[in-house]
Amino acid sequence: MAGFLGEMTGTPFPDDESAKLHAARLDARLMADRIQSSFWQFIAECGAQPVLLVLDDLHWGDLPSVRLVDAALRDLAGKPLLVAAFGRPEVHDVFPKLWVERGLSEIRLGELTPWAAEELARSALRDAADPRTVAQVVERAARHPFFLEERIRAVAEGRSRTRRACGRSCMPSDSPVKT
Repeated sequence: MAGFLGEMTGTPFPDDESAKLHAARLDARLMADRIQSSFWQFIAECGAQPVLLVLDDLHWGDLPSVRLVDAALRDLAGKPLLVAAFGRPEVHDVFPKLWVERGLSEIRLGELTPWAAEELARSALRDAADPRTVAQVVERAARHPFFLEERIRAVAEGRSRTRRACGRSCMPSDSPVKT
């Protein structure tokens, strides 16, 4: 079961000790069937104990996996199953009306407060956290949590134009954040 769940989650296992996994890797239809079977075997644990399924970067997810989770939410309504899915706002473009029939609760993250953004930058950058660097990182990330994290990482790794400021190279070209 674990090998097929690994395929579903992008953490493949070696197939040298599993003939079933090796065969499935040679046949897409067989792989899909084995993944589905393994997923349902795993999710059956909901009858015995609560299950928390965490999905990160759902905006990069695939439709068959999202459909499997949807079926589980539908078929196990009232059972102790919690799906915590995280994704960027474009998840709604990729999967329109995602789980709206399943009692979806959505929390949208907004900008960090100026104090929180500065504190995050200061604590993450440590030695490189002179006031000018912190101010530039926070300003250029527009206090957006994801962009702030990326800018901090770029400065910490020395990928910015200078050690003191994070340049345009830290942001994707289609970023709404002005640099």
